[in-house]
Amino acid sequence: MILSSDVLERQFGPTKLEILRQDDKERIICTKVAASGQVLELSKVVFRPEGIAAFPKIHQEIVSGTSMGAAFAKAGVPFKRNVRGSYRYDDAPSSFVERFGMQGPPTVTNVSILVGSESIPYADILEIYSPRVVPWEPSSEQINPRVVTRINDFGATLANIA
Repeated sequence: MILSSDVLERQFGPTKLEILRQDDKERIICTKVAASGQVLELSKVVFRPEGIAAFPKIHQEIVSGTSMGAAFAKAGVPFKRNVRGSYRYDDAPSSFVERFGMQGPPTVTNVSILVGSESIPYADILEIYSPRVVPWEPSSEQINPRVVTRINDFGATLANIA
């Protein structure tokens, strides 16, 4: 499985993850180029109750700062990214433009993380990539109105984070 961090590191070199805000139900993260601090990705992770209940120890490691991929791999628990759609999005809130430091449509990817042999939903993630990033081919269908609402809510939250 190719992780988003793999895609970013192939294009830009080593990256670092910064947690902008987190509690036991959600996490907002920023992925930057390690050398320059250039923002490549902003993500909002919403942890699913059934995933937290099924993997409480791993979840605790994750909210303590370990990446999801590393925590599940270390525990030997399989997981997969279920990409529900990926879109170039022209109407992103200005808070994304400010963080990326450039104009242009970001790529928005709507992902679910499924864990274990039973594919238990663990997290829903909205990944917003800088216009500089070429993550994967956009979906051919129109962006779902629910995803647009999530993008706008994420943008409003991001605007209030220092």
